[in-house]
Amino acid sequence: MIDIWVLNALQGKELKIFGNENKTLDFTYIDDFIEGILLVMNQKNEVYDLSSGKATKLTGVADYIISLAGGGSKCFELPEMAQPQEVELDISKIKAQGYSPRVDIFEGVRKTFDWYKRNFEEIMRDRD
Repeated sequence: MIDIWVLNALQGKELKIFGNENKTLDFTYIDDFIEGILLVMNQKNEVYDLSSGKATKLTGVADYIISLAGGGSKCFELPEMAQPQEVELDISKIKAQGYSPRVDIFEGVRKTFDWYKRNFEEIMRDRD
């Protein structure tokens, strides 16, 4: 979803949210995700929730991406899909293994946005 939103914002297109302004997700930056996987990859028959452990409103993330792109895009709410509307995972089990997310959603979005902006022409050329 983040990559679609970033590319849409860079092109001045709309960012779609399937749900209302209260919809949340629990995001994880790739570096934190990999760290978590490496911590527990040798443990068999164990299940861990791997995320930031914090719910974040999608409207806030979408608005932030739009601001990074300099405006021009709008966020549109569409009817809910058959998916949870509020997501916040309990990461206490993996935290007990030493996991500690370091990159919050807005820092991660900024890093992701900067990469997409630097590589935008190549990304769009590869999509054709």
